[in-house]
Amino acid sequence: MAAQPYSRLERENPPPRRKSCAECVRAKRRCSQTLPQCLRCTQRQLRCQYPAQARGLRRSRATPQPSTPAPAIPELPGAAGDFTVDDAFPNQDFWLDTGTQAVSLDLDKSWSGDVQCGAQAAVVPRAQIALEDIHQQFQDKLQYALDIIKRAPQDMLLGLETPWSHPLLYKDEMPEVMQGALSACALYNSKTAVNGPVIMRCIDAKVKSLLATEPADGFLQALSRTQALILYQIMRFFDGDIAARSSADAMFADLHSSACALASYIDWEFQPRSSLDSKGLPPSLSSFADFDMASSRKVWKQWFLNESARRTFLIACFFANSWRMLTGRQVAGCSKSTSSSHHELYFVHKWTLSAHLWNAKDAYAFSVAWRDKNHYVVRRNKILSTLADAHGDDVDLFGKMLLTVALGIDGAKAWLALKGGSL
Repeated sequence: MAAQPYSRLERENPPPRRKSCAECVRAKRRCSQTLPQCLRCTQRQLRCQYPAQARGLRRSRATPQPSTPAPAIPELPGAAGDFTVDDAFPNQDFWLDTGTQAVSLDLDKSWSGDVQCGAQAAVVPRAQIALEDIHQQFQDKLQYALDIIKRAPQDMLLGLETPWSHPLLYKDEMPEVMQGALSACALYNSKTAVNGPVIMRCIDAKVKSLLATEPADGFLQALSRTQALILYQIMRFFDGDIAARSSADAMFADLHSSACALASYIDWEFQPRSSLDSKGLPPSLSSFADFDMASSRKVWKQWFLNESARRTFLIACFFANSWRMLTGRQVAGCSKSTSSSHHELYFVHKWTLSAHLWNAKDAYAFSVAWRDKNHYVVRRNKILSTLADAHGDDVDLFGKMLLTVALGIDGAKAWLALKGGSL
């Protein structure tokens, strides 16, 4: 029998097409078709469901041709810098990356094999189930943290603070890049349906100006540049405007590079224990003359500068890898071959979790909190065991973000309730 023409074979074996999700179809709106859920459903907190590709391919009457295997879907390895996995809790999923690796997803095993593409390729039903699992894990583990991140432009404008930026960080000096980001936050929070396009163009112009400027030297300058990029990314990534979202996608590599540059300034080992021990702190105001206020104020400022930098680095990696998970794109990691010797500390990252220290309004309150309250220096892979004896009021908003990523929202609520706190 003569072979059928290729045009007929193609008509009988059309390639699978990605379709819009059910919510976008129902609302007759354009769907971004991103996985695990589209942009519109993410913004409106809708359940994003793509139609199952259950329609089998028509069987061709021609002699089957051998198909050439396509490259396997890249496997997302475990994060080398992950801090949410606890050795004492080996079954906890983890999503964050503070080093060179990708966000790790507990994907269905059918995703790790080769995927056949061609006329005789069959649709694997388990992949659809895996997408449902990813969607559920996104809602359970990332939603709370991303909601806090989305509030950052408003929080920075009204209180000059975010969970990763201390409220007194810019009290004495605010670099120009942060001044521009703060004015962009003011514009963004005044945005309406009428002035929205103009405001987004103004913000885009500020971003282009920032990227065209060479990074300034200095710890505070590197920190403010990274924080400014985070704020710009939040405003453009979550805005809903297609052009702004596209520009934000293109800028995540710049955010990642800025975070890596910031890492070279961070003192991961800095803790003011030697300066604020119990012997150097008076038990009451009656012996205030013995208290070295100047030294304590200097130590306090050094602490919240380093702590803000450590948290900013973590949030930058978390945000970039959340974007990577949602869009399926590859983000370049921080190279350990970078000239800075601090990159050798990639596997000993630390963060201090203490609501009492973070919320201290002055050097004396910080000193008292250091002496009388618990504080927890969290290393990667040790968050749960480190906080085993913590109380509910010890955990600040940043710590709650980490707990929801490590345990899920329901798990974090239960954990905090047992400690006398709440989410």
